[in-house]
Amino acid sequence: LIDWFWEVLREMAAADRRLFLAFVTGSDRMPTFISSRMRLKLMLLGADYRRFPIAHTCFNQLGLWLYRSKAELRGKLLVAIKESEGFGLK
Repeated sequence: LIDWFWEVLREMAAADRRLFLAFVTGSDRMPTFISSRMRLKLMLLGADYRRFPIAHTCFNQLGLWLYRSKAELRGKLLVAIKESEGFGLK
């Protein structure tokens, strides 16, 4: 699952990577003074592959379910990052 995650992230378009960063951290830009110390934490949430990934922006954590395939992971992650509103602020 972790290997699939990094492959999916590498294959994403730049615009989708910015959406991913905003989904996980709350900002689509990486502050230069923090980038070398910032860590992304991945959590396994369980076996319910029908659910979408969950982000905890305060802790830079991404919770992933045990998806059955890389394609399933990609689909769920893309829907999550493209359909989320963050904190509802525009």
